[in-house]
Amino acid sequence: LGWTPKKKEVLDFDQLIEQFDISRIHKSPATVNINKLIWFNSEHMRLKLINHPTLMIERFKNEILKPHNISNSESIKITDEYIHNVLKITITRVNFIQDFDKMLYFFRDVDFENEQTKRFKEILWEETDSPLLVKEFLKEYTSIDFDEKNYTTEELEQTFKQLIKTISKSHKLKPRQLHQSLRYLLTGSIIGPSVPLIISTLPRNLVIERLSTLIN
Repeated sequence: LGWTPKKKEVLDFDQLIEQFDISRIHKSPATVNINKLIWFNSEHMRLKLINHPTLMIERFKNEILKPHNISNSESIKITDEYIHNVLKITITRVNFIQDFDKMLYFFRDVDFENEQTKRFKEILWEETDSPLLVKEFLKEYTSIDFDEKNYTTEELEQTFKQLIKTISKSHKLKPRQLHQSLRYLLTGSIIGPSVPLIISTLPRNLVIERLSTLIN
């Protein structure tokens, strides 16, 4: 036997109880669709962050940060607000809570010694303009007065997106090269949100530190 709700598919337990109607049970057999179940899980995580952010933050602390022994450092102050900001820009990229393991660069130093990151650098740094482009971006980035205006994440994202385009255009290059260079230096990963969003979310001192140190 099978049953489907009238309107939306993603329901919590209370909504399931409220909407269940035995008259809507049909003879078609219920099927187990693994991909659909994974999608359900990702949607429930996203809704949990919207409706119960404190619970989602606590779960993240217990299931991601604690097992990796991640806590505050000189460069990164891991407040609930910071965790929330990271979750907001990464939640659509995960299906399970464990998927956040791939984006720990928001909370600890980048591991540039793993094989994937080394291969990423070999491919990237063959394009000889990459270090020059990053230096120009860093110069412009440090000149922005973040205290002058209380920028929203969306405003910062648009600012950095335009800055990447402008620098790339001045070198008659597509933005992809600078995007990839910044992604490598800031995350060491090919997985994650857009580069402007990453820059908007990481602490400013950490962006400067990672770009400066690794360029040198």
